[in-house]
Amino acid sequence: MEASKVGMALLGLVLGMIAGIDMGGPINKIASFGATAMIAVDGGKAMGCAAASFAIAPMGAGIATQIFRKKFKDDQGLGVNATILGFMGISEGAIPFAAKYT
Repeated sequence: MEASKVGMALLGLVLGMIAGIDMGGPINKIASFGATAMIAVDGGKAMGCAAASFAIAPMGAGIATQIFRKKFKDDQGLGVNATILGFMGISEGAIPFAAKYT
């Protein structure tokens, strides 16, 4: 697995999923640190996969506010904010949506 470099990408995906569990909390920080520590070993493959997954929740929330405007009528500003934060890889933009709609 290490010869094909697939293992590091899978590790990055697992770290990204772990980071997405609490959207910026302590588990996210541990997963991010683990992916950052792997940069010296794999040249950034695990960090790239993990960092790409950080943006999924806020980008999904932001896109949902644009597609389903009637349902998220009061949350348009939050959706724009979540989208911008998602582009920067900051997952905390999805927290208001998780708190309100779960």
